[in-house]
Amino acid sequence: MARKQGNPPTTHTVEAGDTLFDIAQAYYGDGNQWPKISAANGNIQPQSLQIGQQLQILAVDSPSPNTGNVVVYDDSQYRGASQALGIGKYDWGQIKNDSISSLKIPVGMKVTLYSDTHFSGTNKTFTADTPYVGDDFNDRTSSIIIESGTLPPPTGSAFAGIVSRQTFEALFPNRDGFYSYGGLVAATQKYPSFCNEGSDEQRKREAAAFLANIAHETGDLRYIEEQNTANWPHYCQVGTYPCAPGKTYHGRGPIQLSWNYNYGACGAALGIDLLNNPDLVARDSSISFATALWFWMTPQPPKSSCHDAIRNSGFGMTINIINGGLECGKGQVTPQAQSRIQRYEQYTRQLGVTPGGNLSC
Repeated sequence: MARKQGNPPTTHTVEAGDTLFDIAQAYYGDGNQWPKISAANGNIQPQSLQIGQQLQILAVDSPSPNTGNVVVYDDSQYRGASQALGIGKYDWGQIKNDSISSLKIPVGMKVTLYSDTHFSGTNKTFTADTPYVGDDFNDRTSSIIIESGTLPPPTGSAFAGIVSRQTFEALFPNRDGFYSYGGLVAATQKYPSFCNEGSDEQRKREAAAFLANIAHETGDLRYIEEQNTANWPHYCQVGTYPCAPGKTYHGRGPIQLSWNYNYGACGAALGIDLLNNPDLVARDSSISFATALWFWMTPQPPKSSCHDAIRNSGFGMTINIINGGLECGKGQVTPQAQSRIQRYEQYTRQLGVTPGGNLSC
């Protein structure tokens, strides 16, 4: 529970373990008022809270600020032509037909895309910023409904309800102590949708799939940094995130985050300067796990996110997203892919769920 630091109107300094729901509960006596705090602070997303961050807490009786408009973009990653839309219904002619690829959605709003005009055909709903709407709706939207939505409160780690400390330690008895259960659970609170969508089976499969992939990447959580040190200087590419002098962007952490552009994009998402401080991924357990979750939860155009893939396509697609160029499409199951599959099957058994179909890539 967040600690109240004064009577509103005031400011709140984010402390370890704080969530927007808990902060609203502390100041307003109602955790469901968290969108009011979000809107007063630039529509901050629940997963974006940082320790030490200053939040404005409005007076109890002050109205919530206008949460603004949804912005739809022609291209993924919030690029290309854009259009701002308020609450309402937008049919063909009011929006550009078949042109939406990404969405910026203020906290407390819900967007439903429809494949056909007059709000018909297949549909898909979004409640948070979406850098890629998915292959099923990319450039396939003909009408939209935007409304005020009721979002689930960001109350903690759904993962911890599936994988206990005892289970985690049993799965990884020989892990490096750096990979702590507490560090993993703290990181999951930045991504409240992780292991928290779909049926119980789907949520358990996601936990097993995530653990299986990071186990393969790190030798069952024994290795923190890429073992082939000769490769360390080679992960620098000219582009949006220039390499910092004297820094290398070799594989680090549970997902073995590599390349300057991934360190840059991940750091921007987490609010941490990983371009100038890449070693944080190998020194701070929570940050390290957060980088793995960033990759897991973030779409990799033209592919979806691993989070969506395990629920919609099966475990094999997570392999394809993470390392498809080397492990998939070889005419037979590669040893690397088989290693991931075997771990996934083991972990699903231990979590009491079937692995589902489409295991290989």
